[in-house]
Amino acid sequence: MTELMKEISIDDIFAEDGVLSAEVDGFEPREQQLKLARFMDDFFAEGGSALAEAGTGTGKTLAYLIPLAKYCIENGERAAVSTETKSLQLQLIDKEIPLIKKIFRDKFGAELKVSLCLGSSNYLCKRRYAEMINSGLVPLTASEKDLQTIESFAKKNRVTTMFDADVSKDLWNSVCRKSEFCFAAKCSRFSSCAFTLAREEWKEAHILIMNHYLYFSNIALGKNYLPKFEVSVLDEAHSAEQIASEQLGFGFSVNTLSSAVYFMHSKERKQVLGVIGDSAKRKNLEESFNELDVENRKFFMSLAQKDMFAGRRTFSLKENLDCGDDLIEAMTRVLKAFEECKESANTEAQEYMILTSAKNAVFEAKQSLMMLCVRFENDWGYWAELDDRKEISLYGIPLDISSYMRSEIYEASHAAAFVSATLSVNGDFSFIKHSLGAEDSSEIALGSPFDYSSNMGIFIPESFPQSGSREIAENTAKIIHEIAELTDGNTMALFTSYDSLNMVCEELEEITDRKVYSQADLDAFRTAKYYIENPGSILLGTHSFWQGIDLKGDLLKSLVITKLPFLPPERPDVEAKSKYIEKCGGNSFSGYQLPAAVIKFKQGIGRLIRSSGDCGILALLDTRIVTKSYGRVFLSSLPHKKIKTKLSLFENFAERSFRKTDNIDEA
Repeated sequence: MTELMKEISIDDIFAEDGVLSAEVDGFEPREQQLKLARFMDDFFAEGGSALAEAGTGTGKTLAYLIPLAKYCIENGERAAVSTETKSLQLQLIDKEIPLIKKIFRDKFGAELKVSLCLGSSNYLCKRRYAEMINSGLVPLTASEKDLQTIESFAKKNRVTTMFDADVSKDLWNSVCRKSEFCFAAKCSRFSSCAFTLAREEWKEAHILIMNHYLYFSNIALGKNYLPKFEVSVLDEAHSAEQIASEQLGFGFSVNTLSSAVYFMHSKERKQVLGVIGDSAKRKNLEESFNELDVENRKFFMSLAQKDMFAGRRTFSLKENLDCGDDLIEAMTRVLKAFEECKESANTEAQEYMILTSAKNAVFEAKQSLMMLCVRFENDWGYWAELDDRKEISLYGIPLDISSYMRSEIYEASHAAAFVSATLSVNGDFSFIKHSLGAEDSSEIALGSPFDYSSNMGIFIPESFPQSGSREIAENTAKIIHEIAELTDGNTMALFTSYDSLNMVCEELEEITDRKVYSQADLDAFRTAKYYIENPGSILLGTHSFWQGIDLKGDLLKSLVITKLPFLPPERPDVEAKSKYIEKCGGNSFSGYQLPAAVIKFKQGIGRLIRSSGDCGILALLDTRIVTKSYGRVFLSSLPHKKIKTKLSLFENFAERSFRKTDNIDEA
């Protein structure tokens, strides 16, 4: 730590004439940002767990990153910063981190080291690239430019990720690292391997930038993937519990064992099995893998014959499956045969790594299937899912992750902070505290600095049909059309199901001349892309557009929330969690479904006003918000209470906000 670092204070950085003011053009000091930065600075020093809610426009990213960098450098400790998506990771790496590194280097003489952490398949594998070129098995979709890009990176000894290469998906899948086929230290290219170089970089970093999926996968993998860190900050923490449940749970399909049986049907089979010296034991292992392949397919065929879905896509499992014994026995035989081969195997050979990966895949699959067939856990939810190809997958998730959070995070590290614009419900953090097992957390709630009462108009119709899907669709389309005409387009409507989205889309296209981009027709990325590229258009989106999307300025002038975003009670994970809460003596509606819906509701509203100069009209079409007793919890989450019940009352607002004409005298 430098002498200058000893003199650093948070106020010096965030004040009106402070460091940020000198480094950032147009920097505006915000009271909320300074309060959050002070809170985080004190918290990192004291440790424990913390919940920090900071409204849109607070500047929360710098408010936690700068105190975190200060703490890591002062104490020589490593921290993890986890966001919800890879795109948010890249935003931190490209935008905020360079600024913070410059400040600490130029103003305080301290070198801050930050690394981007991704799952291993995001890194280039030079061996797989060479094998692809030598075999001539180049994907047909790979352009000459893409191949030249990969070749240039393959010649360099540097960390190369899919974001650096930016090539077709098919080509990347052919050259990226695959853990089941990685030779690790036995690979001739190990020292120049992109993944190896990345992991060495991680060890030297003060701050590791990752997403929630990797953060919780690391815990599920015994914390062996990432280097140890003492401090965690989970940004966009409203989604942490759901992602943690998914990553700590399991999915099991006919393809789960594909890595284990792959080489039994490939030209490399003899080469891989050749590392086993004892011919009898080698033959026994080969036969046991063949039996596993057969039993794996038989198991899923037997599930299909049960016809448990009855026209549905999902089916909740209430008791142990009665058809997995033969598959479990086949897995056991493979694991036993593998152990018997160890003494005569050449463990130094590269191919032995493939055998080890196959054994590990079988072991993990057996643990999952044992939970479904033998030891049904009461605090887990299990279900089956049918995809478009009529293939069945089985899932299991822990219904209460609080004990995981306490043992693996709070008790195992110095500090863990959860940050988001939406953590509380009606000013109360109880829901998120209970969900994350963070009952002893310190907390802070800071509102947005935006003038919502002037910049956001709120419309709730006096009456709106609540039954009759076609009538609801017709009325919804009519209001979306009318609002889009008021704001000259740039309108987004949020739905809770694809069925309602499709019906409204059909109705809307009949009555509007504007371009309509629907998430039912396109993936989320292209839906947003085409909408942004076509001013005046309308976007219809479902779950992925309730959060994350950032449409600043005139990109979004009006937002329509078609229905309060309650979780579908028939969804297997929701059904399982609701029943678990009731069994434990709680109320699943008030203790789970209502607060979860309010948080998502707040996320959705947060899409409209993204900067201090933004204006917009918010339309809420679900009249339960005013007719049901629980509606007051949603109403209390609105940025202001100046609600109007007729769209005609927004003419002046629209004229003032969206139809500004140039003043000829000032031209």
